[in-house]
Formats: sequence, structure tokens, C-alpha cells
Amino acid sequence: MQIKRILVPTDFSRPSLKAVDYAIDLARQHQAEVVFVHVIEPMSYAVPRYLPEPTALLEEQRKEAQDALERLVERVAKGYPRCRSEVHLGVVYERIAELARTLKADLIVIATHGRTGLAHLLIGSVAERVVRMAPCPVLTVRGAMLPARLARRGRVGAAGRKRK
Repeated sequence: MQIKRILVPTDFSRPSLKAVDYAIDLARQHQAEVVFVHVIEPMSYAVPRYLPEPTALLEEQRKEAQDALERLVERVAKGYPRCRSEVHLGVVYERIAELARTLKADLIVIATHGRTGLAHLLIGSVAERVVRMAPCPVLTVRGAMLPARLARRGRVGAAGRKRK
């Protein structure tokens, strides 16, 4: 199997940055191009009058995402220059699958946030939906699992380490 292009969706969370590392390691092995992508999902509900216009909010989100992607590419390109980035609008999992098709990606490397139970039911899993819809293989990189009972009790910090 030859991998020429790897699509790496990111939301800039710790798990998604872990997926970036996996993607770069695979890209080095296959001399593949890496395309980092961030998808902004437009709001589909009414915006109160005291908030800026939805188009202004989207433009601000797009600018922030583009800046973050540029910083990511700058950091990664020092060690692996065959990478680029794109920002898109749409339903996240649908847009990722569509991009995999249009970019002719040979692999998608995506993080999972490890939600279970009610959180998984209410929020769902973008990674799970991408796996179902993708036209190519998907490597899911599991984020650190934080036991809910420890997090609620304050015994584990943000990095997953036990507090003293």
C-alpha cells in the first residue's frame, strides 16, 4: 500500500496534536504529503442581537483557525516540510470525508477524545462518523482517557496526572 497524501483534521486539542505526531511519523515513512485541515461548523441557530453578525463570527473563527494552522505548519515544517493546511466550513465529519475524496487522500489520521456514556451520546463522535463516511482508511488516535470519577473529585489535573 502506497500512501501519498495524509489528511489530518485538527481542532487544536491535545488529542488532535497527538494525531499530528502520528501523521508526521507515517508521512516520513512513506514520503507523503500531509494536509492539516480545520473545519468550522456554522451556527444553525438564531444569534442574539448583542452578538456580532454570524458572518463576522465566522470570519473571526476562520482567521483564528488559519493563524493556528499556520503556526502548526511552521512548527511541523521544521522537521517535515511536505505539509500544508486548509480551513473549511461545513458539517465537520461530512466535510472531512468530502475533502478526503477531493484531495485524493490515501489516509486520514484523526484523534478521538475518548468520550463515553452520556457525553458520547449527546456530543457524538466526529471520528466515528468520519470512519463510517471516509473513502479511504482512517487511523484513529486515542486521546488520554480520564476516568470521570477522578476528574469530578479533582484528583486528576488537566494533564491526567494525579494531584498531591
